[in-house]
Amino acid sequence: MPGSETIQRENTLALWKALKQDKAALRLRSAGESGSWQAVVVDVRTRKRKLYLIVKPSEQLCAALTGSTESRLLLEFTDRNKVPYSCEIDDFKLTESDIWLAIPETIERHQRRKIFRLEAPSGSELSLNIKGVDCTLLLIDVSINGALGLMSHLNPRGERSILGQQGQTIPDAVLIFPSSTGTRRILISECTIRRLEPNATTGKMQYALEFTAIDENNEQLLTKLIYEYQREYLRRRRKTR
Repeated sequence: MPGSETIQRENTLALWKALKQDKAALRLRSAGESGSWQAVVVDVRTRKRKLYLIVKPSEQLCAALTGSTESRLLLEFTDRNKVPYSCEIDDFKLTESDIWLAIPETIERHQRRKIFRLEAPSGSELSLNIKGVDCTLLLIDVSINGALGLMSHLNPRGERSILGQQGQTIPDAVLIFPSSTGTRRILISECTIRRLEPNATTGKMQYALEFTAIDENNEQLLTKLIYEYQREYLRRRRKTR
């Protein structure tokens, strides 16, 4: 495949262990279906000389595989450096709580897409709910794969709250971008807190989030907006030279 590199299974153990440590989200596609489903890595094991990636499936994935005659799954994921990988799984077992995916002899590492991390336009926010608390992040920057923002939430005593923890997954967040033609909203099906620390300037809690699940339509819209803002940023910079 153009723009990709084939990696042998014996050279991938560190990659799978890093996914386990990060509790990384993967995307699984049925070779015979158009849909895709999320799963989270929970373990890496060797059994009868086979290397298995054990994942916690979503309810939708369990329902799709239960009673299915499908014999192949397409596995897609990104590593810590945002490099995308894919492989075809032709040996998998569905248990009561997990799916065991037998790692194939080779996987594909794809050429890294250039990601423009954009200073967020003024007034941009990420609306989310962390353990039942509605809150808002005031965005510092945003990219196709994630965002950095400051928590604006205060607890009932007026103190800054520390909500969530590193590695926590949050469903159904909404990116909000103001514009002259009206507010633009993008649904992020799932995001994960990758870093959580006080901002050195304001003291507010600063969250680095990875967008671990987003449907195709919202991903295309976000990509379009990022490039629109990028062109506007570059246009303004040229004018100041």
